[in-house]
Amino acid sequence: MEDLSSILHREQCSLVVKKGSIHLFHQPGVADLLCLLKQVDAPLHDADIADKVVGKAAAALLILGKVRQVYADTISEDGLSFLKQYNIKVTYGRKVPYIENRSHTGLCPMEEACQGNDNPQELLVAIENRITQMRQSKSNTVKS
Repeated sequence: MEDLSSILHREQCSLVVKKGSIHLFHQPGVADLLCLLKQVDAPLHDADIADKVVGKAAAALLILGKVRQVYADTISEDGLSFLKQYNIKVTYGRKVPYIENRSHTGLCPMEEACQGNDNPQELLVAIENRITQMRQSKSNTVKS
């Protein structure tokens, strides 16, 4: 996992996936994890993951993807306990009470969407719904 965390920092990416070969990803938030989860060839299954930030939303996607182990630069308390609940080995640089939104004024929208639910499949639906809401909101703001 040290190799993956080194790659995460050296290449300045948001996500590193090792399953045989190593793949780097750069999208913010959970976008890359969500995309990988939807792929037919199950690229997350038994993979080793290094991620910049893992909150409960990312943890749910990692659980659904059946990853083997995870390194997170920053992990939320809910994300950590959720991964441990599913026996996924976790190492991290820093644990925080929750993941903040980008303006540091409260919860990350994905963390907010996952509150009060511990069912990974239901959380996937909540994450997708929140992303749709955010895109619609952004689209409406641009049109105004």
